[in-house]
Amino acid sequence: MKKILLSLIVLLLSTQMAMPQIKYKERFKPLAIELGLGPRIPIGVTQDDITTGLAFNLNVGYRLNKNFELANLGIDFGNSSPHNPNTMVVQDYYSYYGRLAMETVSVVGIPFTTRFHFPVSEYFKGFVGGGFSYYWFSARMDDAIYGSLQRPRRRHGYGPLAQLAVYTNLFSDEWLIMLKADYVYLKTNGKSLSIRDEIDPTIRFDRDDKYLTISIGVRYYFRSRL
Repeated sequence: MKKILLSLIVLLLSTQMAMPQIKYKERFKPLAIELGLGPRIPIGVTQDDITTGLAFNLNVGYRLNKNFELANLGIDFGNSSPHNPNTMVVQDYYSYYGRLAMETVSVVGIPFTTRFHFPVSEYFKGFVGGGFSYYWFSARMDDAIYGSLQRPRRRHGYGPLAQLAVYTNLFSDEWLIMLKADYVYLKTNGKSLSIRDEIDPTIRFDRDDKYLTISIGVRYYFRSRL
């Protein structure tokens, strides 16, 4: 995790040094929509259950002024795989050859945050945010022809969410380039997503799960205030 944060800092500093000296200018618009894509990284004991996967997030926010974003509601979804996935050989009746099917984990979350925006430099702004989220996880094995090959193992839970981001309007006044980090601490309940000898896959249990998502995306403002 320290290496990831250090890499982000180096990337931001190098990008800032490469930018021309243009001051950050903004015409206030209260509504914003965000699109982001990046890795979702499990932390701590969660790494024994699920691997790093790809996350896609879509958010809509409302600002009272240039610095205070009252509400930001999003949907976060993506795919990963169990740390120790179950596999199955499926017979293909068209080619008469078997093919290997493997478990995947689908992830869906609903984050809600309040954010404070602040200037970072002459051409960068940033925000810190905090709020709550609810997530659903489902380990399943599907086939394009036969459909579901086994009963899914599911977990779900809620917890606090912290955000840190930087963005710039250097390239466009409406389409902003953004780098964002989300840290989620969840109280989850359900079955193990990974098949492990020490855990009965049919038993539900409680656990604290932590995830760090680092996404690169865009933020679009619309509806200027008169």
